[in-house]
Amino acid sequence: MRLPVAALALTLVLAGCAGGPRDGPSGPGGFDQQLDVEGASRHELRIPSFDGTQVAAVVHVPQAGGAGATDARWPTVVFLHGWGGSKAAWEGQTVPGQPVAQAAPGTNVLADYARAGFLAVAYDARGFGDSGGQAGVAGPEEVQDLQAVIRHVESRFPTTGMTGVAGVSYGAGQALLALVHVPEVETAVASYGWSDLYEGLLPGDVPKAEWAQGLYLMGVTGSQGDVQPFVHEWYAQLYTRSDLASVREAMAKRSAGEALARTAQPLLVCQGMQESLFPQAHRMQDRAGPTRTIISHGGHGSGDCPEARLAWFQHHLQGYDTGVDAWPELRTQDAAGAHSVDYARWPTAAAQTFYLRAPDLAAEPSPATFRVRQTVPTPVSEPSVLWDRVGQPYPAIPPALREDPAGVLFALPPLQAAGTLLGTPRVLLEHDAGDAPYQVAASLYLERDGRSQLVSRGAAADLHGATLADGALLEVELTWTKLALQPGDRLVLKVASNDPAVFMPLLQPYDVTFTGASRLELPMLAP
Repeated sequence: MRLPVAALALTLVLAGCAGGPRDGPSGPGGFDQQLDVEGASRHELRIPSFDGTQVAAVVHVPQAGGAGATDARWPTVVFLHGWGGSKAAWEGQTVPGQPVAQAAPGTNVLADYARAGFLAVAYDARGFGDSGGQAGVAGPEEVQDLQAVIRHVESRFPTTGMTGVAGVSYGAGQALLALVHVPEVETAVASYGWSDLYEGLLPGDVPKAEWAQGLYLMGVTGSQGDVQPFVHEWYAQLYTRSDLASVREAMAKRSAGEALARTAQPLLVCQGMQESLFPQAHRMQDRAGPTRTIISHGGHGSGDCPEARLAWFQHHLQGYDTGVDAWPELRTQDAAGAHSVDYARWPTAAAQTFYLRAPDLAAEPSPATFRVRQTVPTPVSEPSVLWDRVGQPYPAIPPALREDPAGVLFALPPLQAAGTLLGTPRVLLEHDAGDAPYQVAASLYLERDGRSQLVSRGAAADLHGATLADGALLEVELTWTKLALQPGDRLVLKVASNDPAVFMPLLQPYDVTFTGASRLELPMLAP
């Protein structure tokens, strides 16, 4: 079998045609065989998990032809579906209410992988689809279900013992957990997943209102109402912001977190530049194992990296030289919509500090103060889930439409030279002593040619009021971004009580004052 044209094309693009093929065996069946695939068979299974729960799975098995066909063995790829979804999405079936598409309509990913020489597996997470049990959230039960599926497939079908895992959204979070906790997993491809679930859903203790409501409904619908009780409890705690410490602890057990850095298995990460749910690709870089990251335009699940995923598994599970080793550590789009750029090594930017002195971002602090009050939000805001899904950069609109009577705008003077913003901007706010809970949201905009475009956003809450007295700072971390700046561009920061397009407001009113020591830190690459 020949290497698929799509994978060859991706190799030329990402590897830059650098170097020739390595010596050594290659073949669709693995490192020690060369086989032709003449077809595939489909098998539906009911697999008992560790606690007797029946897991519904489907397996597509390659059928070999020619010499050695009777001894054919295949590497395994397990595909994990999104929250509230089912394995049917990987066979190209439309799943009502599913927030992301695992495959293009009518595209059977499992059949395609079987024809490419993989034993392709998908299953319904417990509580969803045709599997038994109650739906949870990527807990220990779900990890053990994955392990049970892998071991059952290995006991029934001719495998090489090489296993990879691929997931989108909820499945990607599980793929990262598998890389940490399931020893059978050799490599993973995670698209739009989380390494820190709490940071994704409640950054800075501020819930993402639209996502919280949507995910809750999708989970209840996909499980036909049979979710574990803690899912309802989380939802109530999120809306009341009560006992968030217990929520953080529970979500930490469902996050790969710092353990991911200690894993040596190779990892491919795919994400959208406008991702508003789990923009965490930058959290997965400093690892013991090789990591490659591809950031495309669009938001959560608006696109995937199917060609890269196939080439990745062909390299790490089949032994093909698809040029993966020569891929840049980071390939990213630009927030303003420019063409993608490659970085051979994930770049490290240096923070440039600007103090918030309305209406300017100044080089030195001043005694100036500004206030943020919870009032009726501006009717003009970026509809996060809508723009998150369109697969394009955030649209540019006239700057006047960004103004917000509930917020304060700070602006840099027009830039005199080009530069590159790359990383997570941070807003550090110094609070006069007070005892009322409050929250703030920060949005960073690019103003160019009379148009204004959202670049990055974030929020944080001080739920205990006086904790920031005596010069302590409230840190608002904005989402990771890459932005090529041109002479004449201007960056504008908005600090307000809330960003209604994404975050949930506090119920009680507040009026908080910040001092001239408050600042914005922009991660900039050296020219």
